Amino acid sequence: MAVFESISDVFTAPTGVGGATVRVSSALTTYSVLSIDSVIVVERAAVTAMTVKLPPAVGSGRVITVKRNVGDMSVSLTLDANSSELIDGVENFAFSPSAVAPSATVKDDVSGEWIII
Repeated sequence: MAVFESISDVFTAPTGVGGATVRVSSALTTYSVLSIDSVIVVERAAVTAMTVKLPPAVGSGRVITVKRNVGDMSVSLTLDANSSELIDGVENFAFSPSAVAPSATVKDDVSGEWIII
C-alpha cells in the first residue's frame, strides 16, 4: 500500500482504472481543487474544520474524489461548491463525523452543478 504525504505525490493508476495519472493532494487546511487533481486525500490537521473547494462546474464530466484519512473524527470536513453552485442541490456537503474514513466522489454534471456519484 502506497502512502502519499504531500501535494507533489503522483502515481499511475493500475490497468483497469484507465491507466490515468491521478494526483493525490494532502490538504491540511482549506484546499482549492486544482485542474490536475483527481483524488484529494485530506490528512489530519491541528484544526477543527477543513474545507475542500470545488472549481466551477461547467458540465465537463470531470470526476473528483475527496477522502478523509483515518484520524481525528472531531475535525469536520466540508466539500464546498464554487460560489452559488450546487452539489446535489445544496451549496456544500458535510462529511459525517462518525464515519471512520469517509469519502465522496463528485461529477461535474452540468453548468453550475456537481453531483455525488
